Amino acid sequence: MHRMLLLSISVVFLVVIWTGLAAAEKRIALVIGNGSYAQTRPLANPVRDAKAMSEKLISLGFDVIYEIDRTKVELERIFQRFVSRSKSAETALVFYAGHGIQVRGKNYVIPIDAKLKDVSDVEFELLEVDKLVASIEKQAKRTLVFLDACRDNPFIASMKGYTRSVGDKGLAQTKASLGTLVAFAAQPGAVASDGVGRHSPFTSALLKYLGRPGESISQTLIRVRRSVYKETKGEQIPQDFNSLLDDAFLVAAASNQLSSEDLRKKIAAAKAKLARLQGAESGRGIDPKPAPKKKKWKPGQRFRDCENCPEMVVVPAGQFVMGSPADEDLRLPNEGPQKEIEIPKAFAMGRYEVSVGEFKRYVKASGNDPSNDLNSYCWEWVDKLKRGRDNNKHSWRKPGFRQRNNFPVVCVSWVVAGRYVKWLSKITGKTYRLPSEAEWEYAARAGSSKMFSSGSRISVKVANFSSWHDQRFAGARKERFWHGKPVKVSKYRANKFGLYQMHGNVWEMVQDCFHSNLRLVPPDGQPYVRDGCQKRIRKGGSWLSLPWDLRSARRFAVGFAWREQNMGFRILRELD
Repeated sequence: MHRMLLLSISVVFLVVIWTGLAAAEKRIALVIGNGSYAQTRPLANPVRDAKAMSEKLISLGFDVIYEIDRTKVELERIFQRFVSRSKSAETALVFYAGHGIQVRGKNYVIPIDAKLKDVSDVEFELLEVDKLVASIEKQAKRTLVFLDACRDNPFIASMKGYTRSVGDKGLAQTKASLGTLVAFAAQPGAVASDGVGRHSPFTSALLKYLGRPGESISQTLIRVRRSVYKETKGEQIPQDFNSLLDDAFLVAAASNQLSSEDLRKKIAAAKAKLARLQGAESGRGIDPKPAPKKKKWKPGQRFRDCENCPEMVVVPAGQFVMGSPADEDLRLPNEGPQKEIEIPKAFAMGRYEVSVGEFKRYVKASGNDPSNDLNSYCWEWVDKLKRGRDNNKHSWRKPGFRQRNNFPVVCVSWVVAGRYVKWLSKITGKTYRLPSEAEWEYAARAGSSKMFSSGSRISVKVANFSSWHDQRFAGARKERFWHGKPVKVSKYRANKFGLYQMHGNVWEMVQDCFHSNLRLVPPDGQPYVRDGCQKRIRKGGSWLSLPWDLRSARRFAVGFAWREQNMGFRILRELD
């Protein structure tokens, strides 16, 4: 009887827990990195710092506005937009990396076009930090500000009217209003290092420690302070001004938060166990249901788990050598050392890349449209300029070229692809995910040990890529043809596993964290992942790629929030 009571309480407790977590808090962040200064020395790290911090915050559930190298007018508009979006937010966070200055006890961030020839220029050329923070505080319940801007005053030599009221080092002492935390990269009046690595010491520590499950912001900043102090050998000590009314957690101790579907399953299991115990207590007993027979899957078998689900193809278990041999033409060091991989179980791979039509059905059913994200943009190739650039007008709906429902969806990030497979798993009750790097390469090779599944050369007759500028691996020396955009997912012919366009058309994102070689790849072909991973891997090349990027072993790092008009994804389904 005691056991039954405990189980009944457990079921009720699960329901209560879920009810408490049901309302997801609104989180919004503004991330700015200014490094390309026109009138003073540029800074190497702020743009990289801002990009990495943007990706970090997205992974923690923030809607992020990400801006780099902005003028004063641009920054004013950006802050105005952010303040408007901050209304009723549980947490509004600002991260700024770049030059900052203190004047008469006030702190300012410096736009990239600022010109300071006189102290009187400050009010017209810079943005005052306290005013910006105050405007956000009126809208959000909690305000978090991180300023990696405590550097030397870069204009001190050129400013007329310089007095002691114009600080030549770091930022000035500040106050945090109720519900606000302001963190400096260094103590007031002290200088913060821009760093010699890819990130400043302060940002590097934030990226490492921010968002640890069950750890408050206050605890995180203690870790950051220790880390920076140690890295700079005591020369730099971050300081924060904290007037928060409660402990702020970016990730609750419940990374154990349950989805409604997971909760439903747990409650059903608990009820079933309770019923069995009741039967045992009463002496009746309950006959267990016979285990369902395992379905036999055949290599090459095609199926769908629902009428409008992507078509899947069964890929057999097997072994292969991953990576490229040392003598492979144009091989990169990160493609080795070669490694024997055993795929112990068959799996199903998307017959095609996920299409625009399939993604439309997901958006309509889930209501989750990435083109509405605050930081919606897509990298594009501009043929006239012979270079790429970010375009905030492009999205998966309008990627910069005409597309049809049977074209591969592009301008979606790794994060968005993860949402798609999670949704697909929920509606089908099956386990969908992105393939691991090893699974993807195994499927792409389809039994071939050559550069491509087609052998040592690849032709525009069998794949969509740019052969115009590089003929080394093209099927014919004078083969010059370029679609200039993706083509339908079913174009060309399938490889020996029945998969279409594993080479070319669009880069395909996989589950793994990026690592500098193949030593960390699990020998059973499972994904290699780690906490705090910000870069993932994409494979296969695209319509914009030269032939060498289409090689089976080619691996390329990509930020998990990054979007491109030549990047999409393909899905994997685990077999029962």
